[in-house]
Amino acid sequence: MTINHEKKLIFIHIPKNAGTSIIKAMGVENLYMDKTIEEYKEHYGDYWNEYKKFTVVREPIDRFISAYKFARMDESGWFSATGEEGLEKHHHYELCNEMNINEYVSHLYKNPKEFNRWISPQTFIVSNENGEREIDYYVRYENLLEDLQKIGIDKIEKLNSSKIKDEKTIELTKKSKNQLYQIYDIDYQNFSYIKDTKQLFSYQ
Repeated sequence: MTINHEKKLIFIHIPKNAGTSIIKAMGVENLYMDKTIEEYKEHYGDYWNEYKKFTVVREPIDRFISAYKFARMDESGWFSATGEEGLEKHHHYELCNEMNINEYVSHLYKNPKEFNRWISPQTFIVSNENGEREIDYYVRYENLLEDLQKIGIDKIEKLNSSKIKDEKTIELTKKSKNQLYQIYDIDYQNFSYIKDTKQLFSYQ
């Protein structure tokens, strides 16, 4: 999360939703990220009710795939498997490099305690202790540039993209999609994304 006093914006960051790009585009005055809504509210208490709070939401399975690819990367803007520049290793680095995406989905489905901020339902990240979402404006990742322009952010670079060498590693089975639909059902409901049930139940 970050704040821009000129534009009177508070950005609540959901990982793998163009956060790094938005932070640079905003010209940050204070970088404060990956906290709970309650922590953000306390930290920015003087501005919380006056400034517009916005976040970026993304199609849940698309975000999950990006997070999986990101966890497998040796080097990224936030993590390093080699400890380069003092960065820590992504704590699912070994897990995601040992498993293809379907094995990873199955593992998480059986072990929900292993969910972290990078793959947690987006709803939980932007909700307070009472389950209320304290967001004034939702930017959709799929309509990123146009939505950001509406709140005064005109230019954005594509930064910190997730990359993978073998695209076959991220091909989801119908079983995995079904499990992900269950895991992220709350996001599909709250952010009006549509589940591709026709493909899911097609036997052709």
